[in-house]
Amino acid sequence: FRSSDHDPVLVGLDLTPRPEVLKENAVLEMSALLPSGDRNTDKRLEKAIDYVEASLNPDWWTAEDTIVDKKVFDAERNAIAQLVLITEDDVVEAEEAMWAIRMLLNADRWLAQVELAAAIDRGGRESKIADAYAALDDAAAYISAGMYVDAVNAYKAAWDAAHKA
Repeated sequence: FRSSDHDPVLVGLDLTPRPEVLKENAVLEMSALLPSGDRNTDKRLEKAIDYVEASLNPDWWTAEDTIVDKKVFDAERNAIAQLVLITEDDVVEAEEAMWAIRMLLNADRWLAQVELAAAIDRGGRESKIADAYAALDDAAAYISAGMYVDAVNAYKAAWDAAHKA
């Protein structure tokens, strides 16, 4: 027997996709829907793709899960607004549009939480950290209510408060 046959080995894997990967997956999903057969849906998908790609501007990112400019959220909000219109049109692509919305919201939540964790690690101002937590709670409430554009705005507010902390 080898010693490795008896000693347990623990391996930790983080299989959660990073924000950039979530955004890229959303773009791939939206691109796969083109052409949809509906001119309005195609225009909305194309706009949403453009907005998500704009949110990946390398000047706005320092790492795969850290941003330096809240314009990322503005571009994301515009993309989600286009996708919401698709879901409201009751077209075949509505389910895929919802999937893309969820991926984009997950990316935004991640970005806000990473900035909040960094603020806490730096010993940031408690009032701003509290504001960030409150904004994250608001985002969750907006998502539950189906108010996805407002949720992005809340994630932006959380990131901004944590950044200022």
